[in-house]
Amino acid sequence: MDELDEKIIKLLKEDASTPLNKIADILKVPQPTVYVRVNKLRKDGTIRKFSIILKDNETEVRSAILDCRNFLISKMTARTVEKTIEKLKGEQNVLFVTKLGESKLLVGWKGTLKLDEYDDLVKIEKVETAYFSG
Repeated sequence: MDELDEKIIKLLKEDASTPLNKIADILKVPQPTVYVRVNKLRKDGTIRKFSIILKDNETEVRSAILDCRNFLISKMTARTVEKTIEKLKGEQNVLFVTKLGESKLLVGWKGTLKLDEYDDLVKIEKVETAYFSG
C-alpha cells in the first residue's frame, strides 16, 4: 500500500459513496488509476465492503481527559482522584474510567454526562466524540 492508496482509503472512509471519478479529480490522477487501485484493495481484503450507518443504529460516544487537581487547594491529592473515579463510576451513562498517570482520567460515556457537576474536582482538558454502529 502506498500514499495514493492511503489517500483513496481516507476519502472513502469519509464518504463511501464518493464516485471514483470524483476521487480521481480530488487526487488529480486518472479515473482508471483509482478504479484499478480500489479493485486491488478490495481483492487483497484491505477494503472488505462499502457500508452505510443509519442514524437509528448509531451510538454517539464521548470521551474526555480530566485533570483531577483540586483548584481550591493548590495541589492534587490521591483522595481527590479516588473521589472523582467513584463518582464517575456511579454515573448511569459512563462506559469506562481509566486512570492516566497520577492526576488524569480518561472517561468515556454515551448520551449525556453533566461534567459541570465535577467543576470542584476536575478541569476538563479535551472532549471528543466518536460514532459507532451496532
